[in-house]
Amino acid sequence: MIKSMTGYGTSVCNIPNKKITVELKSLNSKNFNLSIILPKSNNKVEHEIRNFISKKMERGKINLIVKIDSNLQKEVSLNEIVIKDYYEKINKIINSFGHDVHKEIIFQSILKMPNVISVQASELDIDLWNKINGTIIDAVSELDKFRIQEGKALKIDISNNINNIIIKLKEIKVYEKERVAKVRLRLEQKINEAFNNQKYNLDRFEQEIIYYIEKYDINEEKIRLQNHCDYFIETIENEKSNGRKLSFIAQEIGREINTLGAKANHSEIQKIVVVMKDKLEKIKEQLLNVL
Repeated sequence: MIKSMTGYGTSVCNIPNKKITVELKSLNSKNFNLSIILPKSNNKVEHEIRNFISKKMERGKINLIVKIDSNLQKEVSLNEIVIKDYYEKINKIINSFGHDVHKEIIFQSILKMPNVISVQASELDIDLWNKINGTIIDAVSELDKFRIQEGKALKIDISNNINNIIIKLKEIKVYEKERVAKVRLRLEQKINEAFNNQKYNLDRFEQEIIYYIEKYDINEEKIRLQNHCDYFIETIENEKSNGRKLSFIAQEIGREINTLGAKANHSEIQKIVVVMKDKLEKIKEQLLNVL
């Protein structure tokens, strides 16, 4: 079973006077990258949340947002010392220019300045943390379901492409005898041109033919390519999703396909190789999103 690296999960928990909302988004990434946005009063538990998410998500660019909407009246306080200091300094500057500004206007400006107004946030209690933690667990579960569903679609596409490579590999057999005959004919023509159609050592010629045919033999590449494709299918059917391992196998498949193309010396086989490469590129693109 493979999983997609992209996904979305959300969960909401309603408790007296509070509403907890957790949103979890995941995008594809080579490594694990987690971004967490929490209410200020909950920053103390960020480390614990980070450890939990890293174990569950494994890989991907993860964005976690926790929102707490509260109906409770928050305590607002004014910093009188800061306000007084602002007022004295502003008033002094205004007087130095010979202007007279109404005090209300000055105070309206001061209220917009930093550290003047403070809102007392409630401390995170154990019960609230347990509710937040449970809501995060539910969101992770939803995201995992999303990943599994997307993974099923990915698996179908990837499996179709790998099976197409196997089908194309079998098609090569049709052209193999013709390919060997063409290689032999090409060598004969070059020998005749070189010797200007004069007699030459036929035994030596046969030896050279055997040498070149062995040099361009593609049986080993075909066997290795088939084995890699079989191993790829075995891995994708495994219970544990492993995008990295599948990517490594895809690289090996690519090496064998490239060697086939280099040694083919046959136009129809070259066409088959082009189709194989196209299917493999699609597989590699899809594997970028496999967990």
